[in-house]
Amino acid sequence: MEVFCSAVVGELFSRFMSSMIKRCNESMTACEKLEHLKAALLRAHTIVEEAASRRVTNGAMLLQLSVLMEAMYRGQYVLDTFKYQHRAIIGDAGADDQETLPQLTTFGPTAGKRRRWLSRSPAMDDLRDVLSGLESTIADMDEFLVFLGSYPRMFCQPYTTYLFVDNCMFGRQAELRRLIGFLLRKEPEPEPERSSTTGLDVLPVIGRRGAGKRTLVEHACSDERVRACFPVIIRICKEDLEGTTSMAFCKHQKNFQDGSCKTLVIVEYDDEASWTKLYDFCSSASCIANGSKIIVTSATEAGAAVARLGTTVPIRLDYLPPDEYWYFFKARAFGATNPNDQPELASVAMAVVAELRCSFMYANMYGGLMRNNMDARFWRGLLRCLRGHMRRHLSICGDNPMDLIGNNRPSYLHPIHGKGGAGGVYLLYNYRSTAAERVDTLPGVSVQDLIVGRGVPDDERFEVLGWRSHIAPYYCYLASCEKRRTRQGSPLKRTMRT
Repeated sequence: MEVFCSAVVGELFSRFMSSMIKRCNESMTACEKLEHLKAALLRAHTIVEEAASRRVTNGAMLLQLSVLMEAMYRGQYVLDTFKYQHRAIIGDAGADDQETLPQLTTFGPTAGKRRRWLSRSPAMDDLRDVLSGLESTIADMDEFLVFLGSYPRMFCQPYTTYLFVDNCMFGRQAELRRLIGFLLRKEPEPEPERSSTTGLDVLPVIGRRGAGKRTLVEHACSDERVRACFPVIIRICKEDLEGTTSMAFCKHQKNFQDGSCKTLVIVEYDDEASWTKLYDFCSSASCIANGSKIIVTSATEAGAAVARLGTTVPIRLDYLPPDEYWYFFKARAFGATNPNDQPELASVAMAVVAELRCSFMYANMYGGLMRNNMDARFWRGLLRCLRGHMRRHLSICGDNPMDLIGNNRPSYLHPIHGKGGAGGVYLLYNYRSTAAERVDTLPGVSVQDLIVGRGVPDDERFEVLGWRSHIAPYYCYLASCEKRRTRQGSPLKRTMRT
């Protein structure tokens, strides 16, 4: 009996202590959790930067690194949300000219209300979950760090985040390593009685418009190991496949070296007939040696057809998740400025990024405007203009402007100061993208100029530059522009629905 009572008392005491420890952990204040999150993020950044400096080829390690980076981006997003967006908690973010939020503080007349809200809010649950997940992910990286030391270092110069974002591809590290692995994979020697080029390996890269398919492929081709493996790299755009495709093939054939050599062909999928003729040509060309490969890029709409063409599982790209997109946009908008020194601007930036639907083009357009004018009043005006821009599209045609552009449908743009052509708006249509070397003269007016009302020509119709990429493959995004009056609502609505 005494043994039984002792066991019961011991079990009750153990449960009591566990309950007290759990309560103590849950009673940790928001500020304490934020400090723990900052420390965990610093450790995660250290691991990611060290991994980025080494040539890791193990697929499982790359997957583990991707999981860590996702947790890191999520943690940074939650941290910035607490730092920059909590004025809405106490209800004083409704002023006409106040769209920003101050930093957290545990003192002052509203501190008690803020602490009570944090203890009950979903935001506190997010903070708890993110902190727990990040710490758990870091704790599981011990073996990763041990194996990481066995991989050779790559030459890389010191950089700051904003310079890295401006001049290098952001994210997509797992996809990039997988693409390079496909290109460097050695193929078995063909049987003597078979053609040396029968059955070329094909890797489809499928994704939404503007998701970064061409950028991913270009960065893979820039790797020195890939260039050493493929003496000839041919790029075939849709323009080359239009009309009589045989002329496009002859045009690229002159780039071949004498004799047979391994060739990498990169083609933008247009239709099945063009693809069939291209593939037959590559398979039968005597100058294309065994081991040559094809990368075919395609929009999501044709993804099913393109996936069937591949000899391996396709790489699928989508827009960045919101957490990772915020990390990218923050570096793009602030440049060398520390967002912690500008909490008012940082809160506006978080509101802006929520409207951009994770578009790379919009991040570069609006982020560039914001970096060039680090003024809170200008940023708030840009935010109001952007929100109005979204609302007008939804009211006129029922679609977001990013979706219209993705479907090659006309959209309109309203200037930040309401100084549009002859009454207010610009109609944009005929979107197109092309490599910079294929453009003789770029338009002198950009979409950024239209937004701020700078240097707009007097002509009713003109060409505009949407955005020019500063990283390979240096594509230019162009559109035709037409001035429209806002009072011509019905004609504009009919035009946008066509």
